Amino acid sequence: MRPEGRRAGGAIGPHGPGQPGGPRVRLVPGALEVAEVAARCRSWDEVVAESRRCTACPELAATRTTVVVGDPPAGLLVAGAPPGPGIRRPLLALVGEAPGAEEDRSGRPFVGPAGRLLDELLAEAGLARAEVAVLNVLQCRPTVSARPGGALANRAPAPDEVARCRGWLLRKLDLVQPDLVCTLGLTAATWFLGRRVTLAAERGRVHQVDGRRVVVTYHPSAAIRFGPAGAPMAALRSDLRLVAGVLAESTPDSPSGTVQQ
Repeated sequence: MRPEGRRAGGAIGPHGPGQPGGPRVRLVPGALEVAEVAARCRSWDEVVAESRRCTACPELAATRTTVVVGDPPAGLLVAGAPPGPGIRRPLLALVGEAPGAEEDRSGRPFVGPAGRLLDELLAEAGLARAEVAVLNVLQCRPTVSARPGGALANRAPAPDEVARCRGWLLRKLDLVQPDLVCTLGLTAATWFLGRRVTLAAERGRVHQVDGRRVVVTYHPSAAIRFGPAGAPMAALRSDLRLVAGVLAESTPDSPSGTVQQ
């Protein structure tokens, strides 16, 4: 299957300011500063430490319990260490939208009902969650008050929040170096493909975006919302099978180089 080429929407550089090509950082206050800090992180642990100090989105920083950096894949190695038997660099990164209430409490992505469904569908497709990176477009839970003084509810990420957090996700992708990215939901799809895309039109095939192979599909929460017989469930199941097939075709015969932790 030949990937369809695109350049990600946005504004500046792939790894931060002044870098040509790759996903770019949208020009909003705070975005360049985040991109610069993220680009200086030499390891996953440094990304975690710096992310926890991030206050680029004051509203999110004020209401969050934790910064949900994401789950690195098993076997992420220290740079320069020889790979052990059977260990190779990660092949797949899943990119969702943002942490929800359960993720905000636990500090891990996809641990609520949507995460449990995702684990089930990954296993169906022959993919082990522990062996892939699980990330989100935002690292902090976006919330809204259902009523004055009431409990906070989830909301969709605002465009400026996505732009400010872009540098973090980009740096994690650089560290993990996935052979394939699978986006979950429209927010993550537009991060890669740009605005004015629809999941129905773009799913079911491999896109080439700034040197990365990308498959877009529905978020597990949409599959839950429309039920087991709904179109999002069928599409998500089919697209994860596509992902598994693409990975099977690209799996190296022997362990490859190391990545950083």
